[in-house]
Amino acid sequence: MKTLKYLFFIASTCTMLSCQTVVENINLPYEERLVIESFISPQDTLLEVKVSKTKPVVGTFPSNQYSPYSGNEVRPIIEGAIVEISDGQKKATFQLQTIVNPFGTEYDPSTGKPIPQSRRGYFLKTKDFPIVAGKTYTLTAKAPNLPEVSATCTVPNKQLINGNDFTILKGSTIDSIQNGYSSTDGVITNRYYNLSRRFDVTAKDLVSEENYYAIAYYTHKGYKYNDGKGGFITQTITEQQPYSDFISDYKQDGKTLNFKKANISLGYYSTDSNNPNPQNTQVLSHNLSIYLAITDKAYYQYNKGLINSQGINNDDPFSEAVLTYSNVKGGLGVFSGYNMTKIEFDLLK
Repeated sequence: MKTLKYLFFIASTCTMLSCQTVVENINLPYEERLVIESFISPQDTLLEVKVSKTKPVVGTFPSNQYSPYSGNEVRPIIEGAIVEISDGQKKATFQLQTIVNPFGTEYDPSTGKPIPQSRRGYFLKTKDFPIVAGKTYTLTAKAPNLPEVSATCTVPNKQLINGNDFTILKGSTIDSIQNGYSSTDGVITNRYYNLSRRFDVTAKDLVSEENYYAIAYYTHKGYKYNDGKGGFITQTITEQQPYSDFISDYKQDGKTLNFKKANISLGYYSTDSNNPNPQNTQVLSHNLSIYLAITDKAYYQYNKGLINSQGINNDDPFSEAVLTYSNVKGGLGVFSGYNMTKIEFDLLK
């Protein structure tokens, strides 16, 4: 509070004295360091390590290092790094590769086919280096002219079992009811409504130990629509829903933990049997995947820190700074593990 008063005092003093001095050439102590990010689990088929470097607190950031979609900073990957993982008995080296995903989330409107997406990074197939629950792993990375970094994590030994360790309650909701009118006499002929599926997930905390949990929802929707040329276009969209959650059992040891509720929209439908879908699309499939995991502490603290740093005060210049968690020695970033369970639902049933 005193600091805030001093800031207002300085601001008012400058106003009265017509301060117009521009401070240039700010030189703060700065040393480039490696930044790594990697999450591993026994369910992985491909391990990835993102390798970049720190940037100064002040100064400009090249425009080509911003995401063209969100405007957020995209840290350029460091080429020529050596990245290795070890379980204390054997080790393996990550390879710098470009991975192509043929099922991108963006589509060519003329064909309805997904535009392949590519991502460049350091990858390692788990068939060459399996991740085992309960084991401890060490990740090291080094690059030219930068200090070597290392981090260690232990993959949680337990995997949650559906019906034993957690429960999922399903329900349905109808929102946004709209009336459909006849084009001639204004009589209501049918109703349009937004149909949703509700999911409440609870987990029974493991007693007498420190535990951390994570959940995420992904939907996979396949449909076809009229292309306006006498034909149809078929698309499949995979999207992460905004219901991810990270929970600690701090002060909740042995209790039932409640995750953020999910309300998945199935789209607009109509009571008119001749036109059940007012958007003139035919839904072929609509599935939901729920990923529920026990994580290590580093995974929880890192992701909670990201949520806090991107919170409602993100654009407030007077909000408190949020420290991002790091468990990397000699640099910054995170190396953590989780043990995951996947559950799937057909949303159309």
